[in-house]
Amino acid sequence: MLASLVATRDMVCAGLDKARVVADCVDHALGVQSPLERTFWIDSLANVIRARLPAEHANMFAAAVRRIEATFAVTPRERHDKELLEFRRWADSVDKLTREQSAEAVRFLQTYLAWSTCTVSPD
Repeated sequence: MLASLVATRDMVCAGLDKARVVADCVDHALGVQSPLERTFWIDSLANVIRARLPAEHANMFAAAVRRIEATFAVTPRERHDKELLEFRRWADSVDKLTREQSAEAVRFLQTYLAWSTCTVSPD
């Protein structure tokens, strides 16, 4: 199983179009039921983002969040849990961010998630 995952990941991550690589990693993560496989793909995504210039990290992460949010493969609750987990992993792994910046980024995402799940009652 692991050899197959690694081979697929290597093929996906070899792509030159980094936006496509981000989308493919997200799609693979959301397309599996196994928490182990999902974590494998989320970690692969984090590695793709880390390998880029620090100035590109925020845009790549935002693309991943948009892709997660747009899927119907998992429930909204699961999407939001994955976004927060992925963002924390990303923010904690970026050496250039201070602890305060990481905490601020997580607070921003939590606010976004709270806002995105609000429903407006028809009045």
